[in-house]
Amino acid sequence: YQRRVHGERDAYDRLTPALEKAAGGRGTNYRIQMLLKIAIARLVQTEFYITLDSDVMVRRPTTFADLVPDGRAIIQAETGDNTRHRDAWWQAAASILQAAGCVHPASDQVIGVTPAILSATISRGLMKDLEQRYSQLAANVRWDIIMFTLLDKEDWTEYTMYWTYACKSGLLKQMHTPSPENLKLYDYGGFDYGSHDTWQPAQVFSDKSSVFAVLQSISGASPQPTPFNVGSGRERRGRPVSDLTACRRRRRRPPDCRRALPCGADVAFTKKKKKKKKLCVD
Repeated sequence: YQRRVHGERDAYDRLTPALEKAAGGRGTNYRIQMLLKIAIARLVQTEFYITLDSDVMVRRPTTFADLVPDGRAIIQAETGDNTRHRDAWWQAAASILQAAGCVHPASDQVIGVTPAILSATISRGLMKDLEQRYSQLAANVRWDIIMFTLLDKEDWTEYTMYWTYACKSGLLKQMHTPSPENLKLYDYGGFDYGSHDTWQPAQVFSDKSSVFAVLQSISGASPQPTPFNVGSGRERRGRPVSDLTACRRRRRRPPDCRRALPCGADVAFTKKKKKKKKLCVD
């Protein structure tokens, strides 16, 4: 798909509306990353897969059974009064797939945004449906070109297209369910403009009501990895977020460590005569 995207970049640019490419617009890459979340289903070898961005962090231990209870993937279960979607996106999906009235986002519990758990069966079906439905555009036209072509009239998104197709195809209840434990995929604390000012790591990672935390650049966070100390809730320099996600809680820091280090990997162990010498390093 990397080869395909690079090879079709000129076509994508040509089909992207001028307003999207203008200053302040979202641009061609915005749409490409949407399509990749669906396209990857042709390479995925499992029924379900998770979409992630670089601003997503795991905040709690989680099992497969938590994410896919009884063989169905959980959703964010957004509703009309608490959603990251726009009405225009749902309307575009319904128009493209000729599925008016199938999804009722104002009252239904629906899919959220990234991070999300998708079904490879639904994603593959969506791609096939688009190619069959719009075959009149050109012989053997691919679904990704179809989607870019439709941008002149329809402001679609990957998740509203995915969910609307799942509804119309009858696969929705077969593949997805709200969490029976009321577990959310993410919280909304790092989505909005300026929310980084009140985003507290200690509070975020102590709350286990969702699997992931999200801290978008629009929140005011730096696009560079954001270092912080989970224990104290204070940001600190020089330690990337990836160190925190790799931390193993079962390792404990020795009691003589004065500083609150975020990861047990910061403790070096040396063996001598069956004794362990624990050193604090930073």
